[in-house]
Amino acid sequence: ASLVRAVAPTGRVVSFDIHEDRARKATEDFQKLGISDYVSVTHRNVGKEGFKGIPESSVDAVFLDLPAVWDVVAEAERILRVDGVLATFSPCIEQVQQTYQELSKQNFSEIKTSTVGFRTWDTKKRSMDYWQSETELERKRKRVSEGRGNQAGERSGVPDKDDIVKPCDVELVSRPYKEIMTHTSYLSFARRSRNIPKPSDVKVQSEDGNQTRGKD
Repeated sequence: ASLVRAVAPTGRVVSFDIHEDRARKATEDFQKLGISDYVSVTHRNVGKEGFKGIPESSVDAVFLDLPAVWDVVAEAERILRVDGVLATFSPCIEQVQQTYQELSKQNFSEIKTSTVGFRTWDTKKRSMDYWQSETELERKRKRVSEGRGNQAGERSGVPDKDDIVKPCDVELVSRPYKEIMTHTSYLSFARRSRNIPKPSDVKVQSEDGNQTRGKD
């Protein structure tokens, strides 16, 4: 739905899902939301079948969430317009490395990767005393409860001014949880460059007028 808001009313989102039931349910949800005119979901294994039916250089952006992104990079290049953006999601750095290797073989530039991490923070109201440490407060509370003064022989049961526990301010305290249930995620981005002819495709005019192809 967020992608639809980004492209509507003149654009369209085309999605593919390897699970037939999930594709069907997504289509039903989009119809209920009233956005089916701007988005379609097709049951297809893009990793094997690619983006057949989509014309060359007709798409502004492609997002891939696949186990083997590198198998679809060439297809993404085919349908992307020049300066179009390819975004990929991978949970492992080894997948990112393989994708980079394939991107470097195709017409892509400005390749970069970002990691995404989620961490929960615990925020509570706690009593804080900025003048005395917690250990010092405990020591004074114990002395007051036992009725002892600062020195032996002082008035028993009557605390002096240094033993009086000062009222504490209530402050919000935040700290991150030490253990979190999550996994790594890598978002990689690349921009479709103009077609750069390979050396084997370059024709060189020789002095005698004959044309020869460059060598790889």
